[in-house]
Amino acid sequence: MENIINQLSRIEEKAVRIMEAADDQKKDISQKMEQQTREFDNQLVADTKKRLQKMQEKLNLEKDKELEKQKADNLEYQNLLKQKFQQNHTKWATELLHELIGVSYYGK
Repeated sequence: MENIINQLSRIEEKAVRIMEAADDQKKDISQKMEQQTREFDNQLVADTKKRLQKMQEKLNLEKDKELEKQKADNLEYQNLLKQKFQQNHTKWATELLHELIGVSYYGK
């Protein structure tokens, strides 16, 4: 009888050790999963920042190109206006003067 009690006691001790080992394993796996989750989150944040930075750089380049194009177009338009003014300023002044004094002017 005492032998059976001793065997049952040893079996119970083994069962407790197995349960403790399983709990330790469970804690280790949980810690590893938490670490992997943190690493994944950190990597995701870093990748997202890189992508956003690249997109911002691309948008800035496109904006700069568009501004340069607009500046060039504006300069060209100003030059055309200056040229037109140089060619027509006397005619316009004469037409305006005649209009102000009430005289009809038909390209004379």
